[in-house]
Amino acid sequence: MSFDISKHNLKALKFRDELIELLKKYKCSLSTTGKDDRNMVLEFHDKELNQCQSYRMTEECENYNLYAENDNSCIMDKVIKEAFNRDYGGMSDLNNGQVTYDIITNDTNKAESKLIEIYDKLNLNGEVKYFAWAKNTKYILLKNGEFYRWIKPNTTTSRGYRCRKIIIDRNITMEELYSNILPICRTKGLEDVEIF
Repeated sequence: MSFDISKHNLKALKFRDELIELLKKYKCSLSTTGKDDRNMVLEFHDKELNQCQSYRMTEECENYNLYAENDNSCIMDKVIKEAFNRDYGGMSDLNNGQVTYDIITNDTNKAESKLIEIYDKLNLNGEVKYFAWAKNTKYILLKNGEFYRWIKPNTTTSRGYRCRKIIIDRNITMEELYSNILPICRTKGLEDVEIF
């Protein structure tokens, strides 16, 4: 008797094994909420203190947002705000003279939706000069020379620009925030950040 185990089945089993090891490593459990909401519950157990901290994970695209029990604010929102909770004053005159409003997300659809929202708002006053809508380039050029542009958080091509405001997707990872976004936006404070 021969069993045909596909590469996909082996990949799924490997994922399961790694997930089990992660759950053991962090002393936590993963379950559904018991509702038909596609959310999961992540519980961290501390046997010494006889305590359990619960989190709700919501599925959004390929990332999962995490909320503490009895708290409706996304934990990543708090991390982003804390990372930018500083006062660096005004923009310096270093680098080039181009001033941007950066929309930072990996999600093309979210970038498009945000740009359309901004376009609809600014075009009412006739401020929009040009709206670029290509596969990998999406931006709005204003008549005063400023522009809103979409950049992915893992890109290095955005270094050297001065951004006046950052619009950050909460679905970024901690690695993207600390390794890529903060170096690009090192002169920005909390008042310069919008999370969507």
